[in-house]
Amino acid sequence: MRRQIDILVEVAQLLGADKDGIELSRIIKQVMKMDSENRFNSEEGIAATLNYHTINMRSRFQYPAEKDKSHLTSWKSEPYFYREDRGIYRLLSDEEKAIFRKAVDDELDIIYRDEFTVFQLKKALG
Repeated sequence: MRRQIDILVEVAQLLGADKDGIELSRIIKQVMKMDSENRFNSEEGIAATLNYHTINMRSRFQYPAEKDKSHLTSWKSEPYFYREDRGIYRLLSDEEKAIFRKAVDDELDIIYRDEFTVFQLKKALG
């Protein structure tokens, strides 16, 4: 059985989110069409899963442990999305994933901010 995040990544690739930002509403609509296994209970569930795997989104801090640097969470180990603007998401490139993972390994504070840009992340790594 595929995981929810796997379905989201597949849909995002299909919609071209590997090249440009895509509206959340388009992602949700396509997921609802393709989710034959009924992995998602609601549109809110789709958005919550996507946001949790988005590197610069405060909703990934659902529990205090999420901000604990020693606690390995999915948003740290499996980054997939970048929020370009309100309701606009793009898939991270392999290079951006590597940069983010390096920031996690180096325990940089920037990854615990509510929001940051890829440019700021690169700059923080020096």
